[in-house]
Amino acid sequence: RSEAETLETLVTITKKSNLPNAAYLAYLAQSYAQVGNAAAAAKNYREALATGQLDADQAAAIRESLEIIESRSPTELPPR
Repeated sequence: RSEAETLETLVTITKKSNLPNAAYLAYLAQSYAQVGNAAAAAKNYREALATGQLDADQAAAIRESLEIIESRSPTELPPR
């Protein structure tokens, strides 16, 4: 089982249980970015930002990572 699959399971469980999941989403995004799946990484970074569960520093770090992914892989990403 891959790291991404484990994290996907954790995200699903937290969503169903209405538990905070921004950290899992960020880790999932990092996992996808490491294997070159820019679209999945960007999707999960955006979802982490949308949770409202991040402090200002965490959100800034995620936005920075998202910008890097978008600048490197613009044709692979879905429209915002």
